[in-house]
Amino acid sequence: MYPNCLYHIPDNLSFSEATLMDPAANGYNAVIQQAGFRSGETAVVFGVGALGLMSIQQAYIGGASKVIAVGMSSDRRSREAIARKFGATDFLASDEEADLAESVLKIAGGNGVALVVDAAGVPMITEQAIRIVRNEGAIVRIGMSDKTYNRGLDDFALKNVRIIGHMGYNAESWRNSLALAAAGRLDLKSIITCELPLEQYHQGFEMSRTQEASKVILIP
Repeated sequence: MYPNCLYHIPDNLSFSEATLMDPAANGYNAVIQQAGFRSGETAVVFGVGALGLMSIQQAYIGGASKVIAVGMSSDRRSREAIARKFGATDFLASDEEADLAESVLKIAGGNGVALVVDAAGVPMITEQAIRIVRNEGAIVRIGMSDKTYNRGLDDFALKNVRIIGHMGYNAESWRNSLALAAAGRLDLKSIITCELPLEQYHQGFEMSRTQEASKVILIP
């Protein structure tokens, strides 16, 4: 092993599982390192793709009392089950809710949540996030969008909220996520929908696009 550069895949992990270290380490960095998540706190994760699902799991491992996953009604086919397996106590479909923020607050309590992870990036989520985050809470933005946030920033100031940009991970993220996976606490397998030969990559991308798959592994 080259410290902080290359890591040995633990003997009890398959190569396919190891390919999930990227979203797992992203989730660890966002939830534990950047947000400083504490045991007993509540979290909301917008988006149930690979980054969102791994953020859910890292919050659960970190001792969250409640983890609310927010996806779309189409995510109920497969991704809701994975989100719940990874520790989500509740699942809300944003296109089914008349007032999503109000629904979150009913679950989390009137003071709001300690952490909002935006793994989708839509500006509307930022508006929802400021409504549901508690005073002195944190919003970590993993997802990206070039759309403009068309509101003022006073609400962030009045709540003393930390808005945290996110890009990837570092050595600590990888080291600790690998340790959690090797110990059997971090599930890297359940998110894998299927493995396909490389020549079927078109099928794999289409399965991901239509949300039929959470993660497709291509085997050279």
